[in-house]
Amino acid sequence: MLRFSKKADYAILLLSHLARHRIGQSIGRGVERAESEDPAPQSAQDLASETGLSPSLTANILKDFARSGILASVRGAGGGYRLERDPQLLSLREILEVVDGPVGLVDCSETAPTGIADDTSAGPGCCHVDSCPSRRPLLALQERISDMLDTIPLYDLVVHRHAASCSTQSSGLTAGTSGSLPHNV
Repeated sequence: MLRFSKKADYAILLLSHLARHRIGQSIGRGVERAESEDPAPQSAQDLASETGLSPSLTANILKDFARSGILASVRGAGGGYRLERDPQLLSLREILEVVDGPVGLVDCSETAPTGIADDTSAGPGCCHVDSCPSRRPLLALQERISDMLDTIPLYDLVVHRHAASCSTQSSGLTAGTSGSLPHNV
């Protein structure tokens, strides 16, 4: 079964919270913050309280994203974290890769180069690369999944969540989203 790790779920929750903070609480009403206006950083403790996550897990996830450049870490009184990247340009794939590393369905995908048709390299511990009938189809599937994750920006997750929570909006999406999302995203 394909599943996001719990840590990936929590990372999406935290980044969604920071994205809502960055673009303002008026998502769905068509009013956004001015692009030049930086939101105040939010402390790891405040984010943990607001999301219901443990403070230590929250701090660890935030540090990972600060190291990757997706979040800015601000030290001192009034410091904390803020989203450094535009939520419309930050893909779900980028988020997942910070937490769990590259998307991989099978072990042999770790060393598979781009261009599956010419691929003959085996992954760690695989001795069946020459006779495995499922390797190429699974690598093709992995590439399609990765491509799909690249097309889902954090912004759409935030807007979709907000729209779904509003009883006045039945479609689940608001104007300005880049496309429709499956009902379970």
